[in-house]
Amino acid sequence: MPSFSRSLEKALHQALAFANERHQEYATLEHLLLSLIDDQDAAAVMRACNVDLDQLRKSIVEYIDTELENLVVDGMMIQNQPPVSSASFSVLSFMFNLPDVKK
Repeated sequence: MPSFSRSLEKALHQALAFANERHQEYATLEHLLLSLIDDQDAAAVMRACNVDLDQLRKSIVEYIDTELENLVVDGMMIQNQPPVSSASFSVLSFMFNLPDVKK
């Protein structure tokens, strides 16, 4: 299980990075799903379920950029504050006993 935890930790950090790139205050499950598309194990599971990863990525990016625009915070980068994990995102971190992903 340690390799899975490291993989999940990397995905959580990437999800926070996706939110940060968009100046969004919160990292959501949509950000996490977007990061899991790039995770080798998660992508294999999704492909086994006949998920079109390219279409999924396109749909999620479109959703994040349009439907989550209310999460954009002006000046967030100026204040040098990373996005905060949403409640559901934090529960995942707790469940898997991961280190603080806000680093």
